Amino acid sequence: DIIVLDENSIQNLYYYYNYQVYLYLLGLIAVVSHVTYQLYGRALRKHQPLPMDTLMRPLCYAILSAVIGTQSTLQAKCLSEIFIHVGKEDNESDNHHNQHHHDSRKGDHHDVSTTTNAFTQLFTYLTLLFFVMTTAFWLYRLNKALALFEPLFIIPVLQV
Repeated sequence: DIIVLDENSIQNLYYYYNYQVYLYLLGLIAVVSHVTYQLYGRALRKHQPLPMDTLMRPLCYAILSAVIGTQSTLQAKCLSEIFIHVGKEDNESDNHHNQHHHDSRKGDHHDVSTTTNAFTQLFTYLTLLFFVMTTAFWLYRLNKALALFEPLFIIPVLQV
């Protein structure tokens, strides 16, 4: 079975305790990986590389990128779910108009439409903004990683 969520259902998922714990852990992982990357970089600049420098710096760099990249993917999925409903809203609006027109001939004037246009909702724009920001961050980090590290190593690490 395929589950299609509407905008309100997606928005409510952000309040789930498990998701908030997940975000907290991602934030913690991001901070630890960034601090570790900075420590290794500082030691390298002082010409005193720490043990496993050639592994740890690209790995920590990739971990931070991946943490943000996963959010980009999540926001893309949320946007796709929201936009699926935009097409359905148009069809439901047409059906509602036809139903209202048909019912008006009988003298029955009730409103059966409860859908909202996604383009009038702040959540849609926040999701879009977060998607653009996280995607831009990930692409920037990908390009920078190609300049900083061996491409044959860093590309697969960034993709995992």
